[in-house]
Amino acid sequence: MSLLAPHVLALLQHATDASVVAAALDVAVRIVCALYRTGDYLSARKLPSAAAATSGPKLGPEHRLVLSAHSRAGRALFRLGRFEESEPVLRRVLTDRERLLGPDHPDTLDSYFGINHPLQQLGRVAEGLMLFQHTTDGRERVLGKEHPLTLQSRAHLPESLPSPILLMRSMARRCHYQKSAPGTWDLTTLSLWGHGSAMPSPWSG
Repeated sequence: MSLLAPHVLALLQHATDASVVAAALDVAVRIVCALYRTGDYLSARKLPSAAAATSGPKLGPEHRLVLSAHSRAGRALFRLGRFEESEPVLRRVLTDRERLLGPDHPDTLDSYFGINHPLQQLGRVAEGLMLFQHTTDGRERVLGKEHPLTLQSRAHLPESLPSPILLMRSMARRCHYQKSAPGTWDLTTLSLWGHGSAMPSPWSG
């Protein structure tokens, strides 16, 4: 699959008609998705970055496919362990998609799903889980309960739930327990408890 990358990039470089550029970029994004699934994350990062850099000036930086290419590059960076680089790339795409498409568009929901992963690795667990829950709720509402992407979100939910200790550390950094009174908890913690996590105590250990 990676052997196709130079050819689609050459087409993007030489094409001038917007419809041809868009079609070639669509092929590039599809190739990237295939590379990603095979675990070739290095190629899955290089191709969309180059494709977006070439097609962006021709289609505009806010074109849906240009944003998709940036999104795929950001996800590949995550898989390569480059979390601090992945998060701002995915954040920019999310911000643009929210503004251009709205929070319930499938592309925007996909951005919520993607950015959750580097956020958790960077210790911003509560924020990541909030966006992940928004993805799950939004896909169920917009696409339906049985849509493959809705089922994907549900399938990822157990592995996205952090350990109680990690959650408590993230909450402490984020809001210092929001200066809550003894015995009170925010909705994120209560939601995790409802999914089977043991309720930790902020005064233990």
